[in-house]
Amino acid sequence: MNFVRIGFAVAGFVLALISIALNHSRLGWAAIALLLVSLLARLTLRRRTDFRPNGAGSDDDSSL
Repeated sequence: MNFVRIGFAVAGFVLALISIALNHSRLGWAAIALLLVSLLARLTLRRRTDFRPNGAGSDDDSSL
């Protein structure tokens, strides 16, 4: 999943550069959409890794 997120981010940046070079606003909006997909993938990946069911893990608060 991490490679997918980085792929969307790189594609978004490349599309943004092409949009600037060609002065094409629709490509800019597509770049923004790809970067948003990358951000959403990052947030869902973080939520999945931080999720712990009740009763799992230790009781210490070392993550605070």
